[in-house]
Amino acid sequence: MKMKRNFFLLPVAIVFMAGLTVGCSKQNDLASVEQNNVQENVSDTENLNADENKETSSKKSATIIPSNPYKEVPSKIDLDFTKMNYNMVSSIMFEMLVEPEKYVDKTIRIDGQFETSVYEGNRYFAVINWDSTGCCPSGMNFIPPDSMIYPYGFPEAGSLVSVTGVMKEAFNGEYNQLYFFAASIVPSM
Repeated sequence: MKMKRNFFLLPVAIVFMAGLTVGCSKQNDLASVEQNNVQENVSDTENLNADENKETSSKKSATIIPSNPYKEVPSKIDLDFTKMNYNMVSSIMFEMLVEPEKYVDKTIRIDGQFETSVYEGNRYFAVINWDSTGCCPSGMNFIPPDSMIYPYGFPEAGSLVSVTGVMKEAFNGEYNQLYFFAASIVPSM
């Protein structure tokens, strides 16, 4: 089955234009997300957005977020974004959008700001890089290991992290898509 060209980075680009930050998550995290939203007294604005998302999601097919079985960090890193400047990282991320098939089974390490949010009933995760002026973000969505349940063991939103994982093709309910399956999410300096 041929992989569709727009993969996991596209939702980040669209959501950044709307002023939100998203990434990828596990579908089975929905129950803990709803419980956490009640416990954390989610703002009225987020509740309104959730109601709107429920209405629109019932009209279209649900996105299937694949499960992430990775627990161990691979010994060989194919792309170490931590050793690249912002321009190089942005260029490679753009190429991932255009030619995702070149990055299947590649192990990647990336540093940046950890972000998470809820969108259409799913919790999403991302690591965001900023240029030296702080104006132009680029980033990668990732799926945390199945052994991690948000918020336990996760860093605080906005904190600096290093994420290492493998790019894999998986079915999202409509077509094959490239996902970044994290094996490790650790604080960075």
